[in-house]
Amino acid sequence: MKSSWTKTFDEHSTKEDDFTTIGGGKVKKEFMHQTDSFAYAEGKDYQLVILPMEGNIKMAIVIGNNENISDKLAKTTYEDVIVDLPKFEVETSYDKKELINYLTNKGVVAALDSQGHGAFEDMIDGADLYIDNIIQKTKIKVDENGTEAAAATAIMMFDTTAMMEPKVPKEFKADIPFSYYIYTDSNNGQELLFFGEVVQ
Repeated sequence: MKSSWTKTFDEHSTKEDDFTTIGGGKVKKEFMHQTDSFAYAEGKDYQLVILPMEGNIKMAIVIGNNENISDKLAKTTYEDVIVDLPKFEVETSYDKKELINYLTNKGVVAALDSQGHGAFEDMIDGADLYIDNIIQKTKIKVDENGTEAAAATAIMMFDTTAMMEPKVPKEFKADIPFSYYIYTDSNNGQELLFFGEVVQ
């Protein structure tokens, strides 16, 4: 499903620039650019900006420390922000029992037991079933028009404030490794759909 930005990036403003990889090297990427009002937060070791998409989906992008992301999201306020974000495409695939091993390490036992101990009997009477493998594939593409992923879409509401005095826009340039979180945001709370990192 494609989900468009509520504020699209102008393709004519996209320029090539350097991105510093996690290994310290430099690579060329196409950086999208726009200046607008966004939910924004910063601290001594991080910057965060939230880009709204149509529907009730948002993408939070974090440069630096990404711990306690929920706390950071709660601290955002609307600011004029100069956003420079590289276009990126991420594809991940989990197979070869990687997710089975993960679930085993988290304590999931009965559903994965090949001897079958009734884990699914309540669903299928007399069944001797177990989970043998889990395959998961994810593809996320971010460009000027929005985000393409297997996710729904979302809306951002903007609050209006009286103009006091001109403010200097914040600068958010994701030219070093960053994390991204795609999530729904509603009266029932936030639900994480996808997350990942761009490191090279």
